Amino acid sequence: MKKGKIALITICALSALFLIIILISTLIKKPATKGSVSSDITLQMPVATATSTEAEPLISKNTTDEVENSSSSNVVSRNTASENSLSENTVSENSVSDNSTTPSEPEATTTSYCSNPDSPVIQYKAGDVLSAPPSNPESYFVISSISDETFNYINGRSYQENPYISRDDLRYIKLIHYNFNHQVQVGELIVNKSVADKTVSIFKQLYSAEYEIEKMYLPDRYWTGDGNETDTASCDDNNTSAFFYRVVDGSSKLSKHARGLAIDINPQQNPYVDYRSGQPECIHDNALAYIDRTTGLAHVITEDDLCYKLFTQNGYKWGGAWKNIKDYQHFEVK
Repeated sequence: MKKGKIALITICALSALFLIIILISTLIKKPATKGSVSSDITLQMPVATATSTEAEPLISKNTTDEVENSSSSNVVSRNTASENSLSENTVSENSVSDNSTTPSEPEATTTSYCSNPDSPVIQYKAGDVLSAPPSNPESYFVISSISDETFNYINGRSYQENPYISRDDLRYIKLIHYNFNHQVQVGELIVNKSVADKTVSIFKQLYSAEYEIEKMYLPDRYWTGDGNETDTASCDDNNTSAFFYRVVDGSSKLSKHARGLAIDINPQQNPYVDYRSGQPECIHDNALAYIDRTTGLAHVITEDDLCYKLFTQNGYKWGGAWKNIKDYQHFEVK
């Protein structure tokens, strides 16, 4: 009996101990669920949240950030490209503005050219007479672009603002020739750049043959305020010239001189004669003796003349071959 009581007491004690253990275990687990965390629990939290539904937005956001970062990089790249494009466009526009010199703004030339910057002829002025023929005449023929000094001289005179020919379309030629006293003299011409080389070639051959041309000045030397009157004054002084922006006298048609594609040689001896009335008419009194082309007078251009041969061989047409109007001084090219 006594042994039975002892067994019962032991069982009760064990049960009580078991209940105490369960109670303690319960109390220990409770703080963990409320977030009173130990370092161990803290380390386990990311693992737990990684599988929770609340963790998905975090993963999604990281993915979105990567996309946004990628997009941001693309945007920067596009902006850079855009800036570069803008820069290139600006350069392109400036290039067009600088290089495409419009006829209404011929002074905005961007080219500078000289076929022989060391030529001794550069130091001379048109009309200067050399003391003796040079030993190296080839170097006395120079083609250059229209300098600021020359342009300021011709602008508003032989050069007029126009939609057809710009400053850059023209070339200034300085050369030597024999005058009527058979002295070597400096001359000047402005011609279209498309015929500059052939013009120099012709005048080199005329010089080699000692062909005489009285004088060669730009027609602006005779400027009266009117284009056709100035041309008349230049011809009256027997001046050989080329470029002159003007219309054909008595018409609205541009002369070939207006494009630098015509040259008048010794106009007194080779006058402009109008035969349309049935009788020869010439406005230059000092040229009347040269209307008859059979007199054999000096400096008269005929089809046997060297000047005629050289110009026509180089593609020029002679005004002396025209039907009702004879312009014996005149050679032009298309």
